[in-house]
Amino acid sequence: MNGVVKQEEQPSGNSTAPMAQELAVQTNNQYQRQDSAHSRAEIVLAAAASARPVEPSTRDSMFLPAMSMEVALARRSAIVEFTRRIMVKDQDFGEIPGTHKPTLLKPGAEKLCNFFGLEPEFTPIAEEIDWTGAQHGGEVFCYARYRCRLLREGRVVGVGEGSCNSFEAKYRYRWVAEEQVPGHLDRARLLRRGGQRTLCEFDFAIERAETSGTYGKPAEHWQRFPDAIRTGTARSVEKLTRGGKAVAWELDVDMASYRIPNPDVAGRREHHPEDGAEARSRSCPR
Repeated sequence: MNGVVKQEEQPSGNSTAPMAQELAVQTNNQYQRQDSAHSRAEIVLAAAASARPVEPSTRDSMFLPAMSMEVALARRSAIVEFTRRIMVKDQDFGEIPGTHKPTLLKPGAEKLCNFFGLEPEFTPIAEEIDWTGAQHGGEVFCYARYRCRLLREGRVVGVGEGSCNSFEAKYRYRWVAEEQVPGHLDRARLLRRGGQRTLCEFDFAIERAETSGTYGKPAEHWQRFPDAIRTGTARSVEKLTRGGKAVAWELDVDMASYRIPNPDVAGRREHHPEDGAEARSRSCPR
C-alpha cells in the first residue's frame, strides 16, 4: 500500500471478449436473415392462397345468385327478343284501364311458359258457391281461390295465387241506358255516369247512312238525325270540308248510363256503352 495505488488489471490484447462479441453479432445477423426469409415465404404463401378461388360452403351458397351474370343477361335478351318477334300487342300484352304501362296478359304468359318449358299446375285452395243466394241476401255468390305452380322437369320455379268472386263490380253490376233500367229500380238511387253529348254529322252523310267501311256507324246512330230533324230538336250548321262549306246537323243526346245489379252473374260481362261507337262524342269527321 505505502502510497502506491494498485491499478486493476486490464484485459490483454489476446483476450477472448472481442471474439465473443463478434460471434454474437454474426449469430444475430443470421437470425435476422432467417426471420426475413421466413416472412417472405409467408407473404408468398398468403398471396398464392388469395389467388385461389374460395369455394363457398353449402350454408353460404344459399345467399349467392342462382345463376351467373352471363346466364342472367342471356335470359333477359331471350325474353326481349321473344317479346319483339312473337308477342302481339293487345293480345299477349297491353295496358289495363287505370294503368300506364303494358301488362302481361294470359295468352302471353302461356307463350312464355311454352318458350321456357314450364308446366303449370293448378290447385284449388278455397271455393264457395251460393247459386240461390240463400246466404248472401238473395244474390248469387261465387268465390274461388287457386294456386299455380310452374315446374320445369319436376322442379318448382315459380308459385302464385289468384282469386275471384262474383261481388267484384265487373261481375256484380252492369251499365245500361236509361230505357233499359228495370221499372222496379229507382233511378235516383242508382250510380250514374256519362251525360249529355253533342253529335254532329253532315247532311250528305246522313243520307248515305253508311253502316260499314271507313265511315260506317250503327244504324241507330244515323236514325237519330232524321228523327231529331223531324221533331225540330236538331240544329242546322255549316262545317268546313275540303271542298268548302257544307250543311251539317247537330243534336244533343243523353248518353248517361246507370249501374244495375247483374241479372245474370254467370253470363258474359257487358261493357259500358261508352266503349262502343255510338256513345263517343263526335265532331263532323269529314
